[in-house]
Amino acid sequence: MRLICLDIESFWSTTHSLSKMNPAVYIMHPETEIQSAAIKEGDGETFVLFGDELTQWINDTDFSDTMLLGHNMSGFDAAILAWRFKVKPKAWACTLAMARHIGAAQQAGGSLKALAAHYGVGAKLSLEETNTKGKKLAEFTDEEIEAMREYNKVDTDLCHALFKRMLPELDTRALKLIDMTIRMMTEPKFVLDRPLLQRTLVEIQDQKRKTLLSVGQEMSPLETGVEEDELIELARATLSSAPKFAKLLESRGVPVPMKLNKKGKEIPALAKTDEGMQALVEHEDEDIAMLAESRLGVKSTQLETRINSFLDVGAACRGRLPVFLNYAGAGKTLRWSGSFKLNQQNMPRIGKKPRLTDALRKSLRAPKGHKIVVADLSGIELRVMHFLWKVGYSTEMYRADPAETDLYVDFAAHKLYHKPESEVTKEERQIGKVAHLQLQFGSGASKFVFMTKTMGGVTITEEESQNIVDVYRASHPEIVHGWRVMTGALTAIRNGTVGMELDPCGLCHTIEGGIESPHGRLYYPNLKCERNPETGYMEWTYDERSPKTRKVEPVKIYGAKLGQNLVQYLAREVMCDMMLEIQKIAPIIHTVHDEVILAVPESEAEDTLDEVQRIMRSGVSWFPDLVTWSDGSVADNYGDAK
Repeated sequence: MRLICLDIESFWSTTHSLSKMNPAVYIMHPETEIQSAAIKEGDGETFVLFGDELTQWINDTDFSDTMLLGHNMSGFDAAILAWRFKVKPKAWACTLAMARHIGAAQQAGGSLKALAAHYGVGAKLSLEETNTKGKKLAEFTDEEIEAMREYNKVDTDLCHALFKRMLPELDTRALKLIDMTIRMMTEPKFVLDRPLLQRTLVEIQDQKRKTLLSVGQEMSPLETGVEEDELIELARATLSSAPKFAKLLESRGVPVPMKLNKKGKEIPALAKTDEGMQALVEHEDEDIAMLAESRLGVKSTQLETRINSFLDVGAACRGRLPVFLNYAGAGKTLRWSGSFKLNQQNMPRIGKKPRLTDALRKSLRAPKGHKIVVADLSGIELRVMHFLWKVGYSTEMYRADPAETDLYVDFAAHKLYHKPESEVTKEERQIGKVAHLQLQFGSGASKFVFMTKTMGGVTITEEESQNIVDVYRASHPEIVHGWRVMTGALTAIRNGTVGMELDPCGLCHTIEGGIESPHGRLYYPNLKCERNPETGYMEWTYDERSPKTRKVEPVKIYGAKLGQNLVQYLAREVMCDMMLEIQKIAPIIHTVHDEVILAVPESEAEDTLDEVQRIMRSGVSWFPDLVTWSDGSVADNYGDAK
């Protein structure tokens, strides 16, 4: 397979650019003129083509045995080639995705300029200096053509050099996963249900007004005679006050999120940047989420913004919705992350009670004559945690009956409430579920109070929470021991100790600067342990680039957190092995955490689901102790395929 590296340049202006528009909308907009491309075939000399020359080269080139390489392929170049020129290569490759996989993007930044500087392969030129901003190709002077030629050529040469530098650090498996991710965008299968989304927008506005009116009526000293607009303004004033907002949450049975101030005192965490406040914005109770967003002063709720993004992209792509995912975008775990305000990795699940957010998943329909097939790798993080640390009772239960094992009920019945499993209530099982999902990663009592409410809709006291934490840790000594091992691993990583075995399965060990697993490495650059001057406690930190500030900042780490990184990373690796097997059956059109989604002909849907289930229930060769399971279904849309 031959390699072609290329970089495309297009018309842009102050108001018409990728920074101002969703990439799909920008790429398919009639004003977006494709002006040039710098092309490097193999290790040959890079050449630049403009306008019709580029179109002719594409039409004359056979891509059937070609890997097409670019930087940020899943955000721009691949979409242009696929949607505007109908190019379908044997494989796509992306240096940004590669840099994320090996951790370089997290350290240096993901831009071509930053990565080129990080690897010392050359300096990127300035697009501004080409003097082509706001100009169509016909308006370029001879000098501007030559300036663009040099700018474009340098970008392609830098991308090619980065590929050569990073390639030895990746295996063929990673390149296949990158290609799979790009094809989810370039070959969209979901048909967007526009009427459903448009109806939902109207319902959101109506519910938002009703929610604010109810708060205004609650706060108004007058029983009658107050105009609705006055009540809404009164509600907004109430929400803008932290003490009043806290009381409002308490009146609705929602725990007020707390944080420690500089003096170590607990105070409400209700500021825009507080993690607790962000959790309220994503609360499963839509009224609470709307109140939280109103407190933050947003003009549109997150749901409105996402629906409008779905509609805009669907309109640009002739009714189809491409899946935009960042390969290895989720930091240390290398899981996929969402992008471009669509956030397709975080669509709320469909519950038993209808919610407005259901429209997101339900709007993703199968093409005519096809069905959506969804399979979920059940409880994979929990299973990896328990088999990695050999938690005796649970691993035996999974081996005995992987389909029927319910650790949530088991923990609630036998450890918390001491009753037969048949008598465990829905609420008690939910507490058992949150305990397993949250406490395995070292959460304390205060956070568990908050999580039982936000994840499970159950209110418990601080005392009850502390008891559950104590019972969980006493019942899972292997996991607690694992936290201690991982704490020791931090010292070993800092000291450059190579070969310290971390788990009884023999899967992972320390290396200089990180951890090696069967499929790759987790790095913790500049790991150190220092006293925090504000709290007085010794704390471990490592350096990582913040997605918000774009600056390299110290990130806190501790034993249980390091264990969480490792477990989630290994769970991702299990999923990836299975996805590559499933891809041989039919193209995966989307993945959400531990789910795979396919669109297949209706006549093949049930057989496809059976084969996908077989793969996901068969485990992986490199982790032979692990027992896996999956559930799945077939439907006309993604939301109903659960």
